This record gives sequence, C-alpha cells and structure tokens, in this order.
Amino acid sequence: YDHAMQWALSQVKSPLGRAPRLFLSRGQQRSRPLENYEEIEHAFVQAGYKVVAPENFSWVEQIALFAQAEIVAGEHGSAMKNMLFARPGTVQIVINHLNLNQATIAALRQQPCLIHRGIRFKRSRFHKPYRGDLSAIQKSIKWADNYRRQMSMPPDKV
Repeated sequence: YDHAMQWALSQVKSPLGRAPRLFLSRGQQRSRPLENYEEIEHAFVQAGYKVVAPENFSWVEQIALFAQAEIVAGEHGSAMKNMLFARPGTVQIVINHLNLNQATIAALRQQPCLIHRGIRFKRSRFHKPYRGDLSAIQKSIKWADNYRRQMSMPPDKV
C-alpha cells in the first residue's frame, strides 16, 4: 500500500490541496440511512473537516487524498476502505458499527479507529434507519484533534 501511495502522489496532487481532515459523504447511497446525517456533517464541517464524495474522484486521486489525510471520518462503507492508502497514525472515525474489515485495516495500517455504533442499530435491522450519537461523535472529533496534535509534536514536548 505504501508503494501505491507513493506512486499515486507522484502522479497527481491531492484533488483538494492540503486537506488533513476529511468527512466522507455517502452521497445518494442511503442503504443504511443515518437520520441525523446533516447534523453530524455540520459538526465535522464546524471542526474544519472537508466534505468529500470519493466517488467523484479518479482512483489515483482518491489514493492521493487519503495518503495526505490526518483524520478521516464517515459512515461505515466502501469509501472508508480507502484507509488502506492512509498513512500509519491517520485517525479513523467510523459511524455505524464495528466492521471486521475496517478494524483489520486499522490494525494493519496502525491507525487509531474510533467506532460509533448507531442508536437504534441492530444487526438484524442492518439496512434500517439509525441515528448517530452527536455528543459522542463530538468527543471523538476533539480526541482525534488532540491525538494528531500530540503526534506532530517533537517527542520531548509530548
């Protein structure tokens, strides 16, 4: 994955320029509708995240975008699998449920992964509407910012 990241970065620049914080939009894909999506998206935008629909970019642009990110947040789904191309230490904030694939990517790539299970989410109702816990998500936004700030400090300052 590191080789693919380096190759992609040599081919194109990130399509958004420097965008260290990304919130992944699921666009029109609503098989698992997040009832308070707008409220949650707004919380990320207020915290300085850029809203991105990865499907609007080429594969190489997507790799470059994730390779340069420091924090990536979004609903569980295929877009979050692009975390394979994010650097170690890039924080994942995943909304919906713990998915073995996403947890494996986080472990493989040495990325902290914060999971937010939806309110009213039951495995037997996988494609039913659910709500995100805004208060818990806001705490994760703060935690991720603090974590990244500490990671960028020289070791003697941490």
